[in-house]
Amino acid sequence: MNRIAQTQAITPASGALLVDFDSVLGEDRKPFDQTKLGTTVTATVTVRSIADMAGGHCRGVVDGEGGYAIFYLPRDYTARLRHVLTEGATVKIRGTHTLVGMLPTIGIFAAREVTV
Repeated sequence: MNRIAQTQAITPASGALLVDFDSVLGEDRKPFDQTKLGTTVTATVTVRSIADMAGGHCRGVVDGEGGYAIFYLPRDYTARLRHVLTEGATVKIRGTHTLVGMLPTIGIFAAREVTV
């Protein structure tokens, strides 16, 4: 009897994006949704979507190793960083773990293009 092994596609989970951050023990790495509010995180990601919102801020979705996360780009940083955060771009982002509503969100304050 022939058996065909079935494999299930792994679907990345929201907030499971692996991020680097500083802890009391030094540099650490864990899924974004397991970091504390206010923690400054860093990750290399691909911008999957971005929308310009009324009031001059932006929000969207990034994905990378481990999963994806929602991000928010405050109005104060839009002029400086919006040209870097374009759909399909691979970027290194730095931001703070915040909540928008009840959703864990990376409030981006720094970003730069990464060449792959």
